Amino acid sequence: MKNNLGGKFCTKVPTLRKTASTEIDLKIFFLDYSGYGDSSGEPSHKKVVQDVISAFKHLCEISPGPHLIYAHSLGTSIAVEANQKLCSQNSEFAPDGIILDAPLYSVRQEILDYPYGKLMQKIYTKKLFTKIVDYHLTREEIRFDTFKQILEIKNPILLLQAEDDNVGKFTTRCLSGFFSIF
Repeated sequence: MKNNLGGKFCTKVPTLRKTASTEIDLKIFFLDYSGYGDSSGEPSHKKVVQDVISAFKHLCEISPGPHLIYAHSLGTSIAVEANQKLCSQNSEFAPDGIILDAPLYSVRQEILDYPYGKLMQKIYTKKLFTKIVDYHLTREEIRFDTFKQILEIKNPILLLQAEDDNVGKFTTRCLSGFFSIF
């Protein structure tokens, strides 16, 4: 499963079909989160996680496994949380693995590290801007903290990160933490 919050899947399908080589008989199930792409409704933290859970359960019912969750960037935070809920709810729907492509460390950290976030820290001071970000994330119930949640994953996980990725710095932030943990 994958979602590109920056657009519609119809623009991505040719590339993804090429990726899903017929030699390995790979089938891909796409979804647009509530409120994104061609989906109706308003997006929220709970809704997008529930979208993945519902779609994954449906996929398990209509297609034999193995079943993997694949996600990119912000979608990785959503996928990790959905994975945890699927594993804890019912082993029948537990994913066989999860692939995180350019994973987001946390929404909070990405906001603070983004150039606009850095500018706001200079305007309002780092301490005040951080409090503003924390207030809004808490008020909107937005967690998306991949690093903390990823430590609880029990099923196989594959992390993909380009060395020259200057936007998502998940690997450089987290790998030292993973190595010290394990």
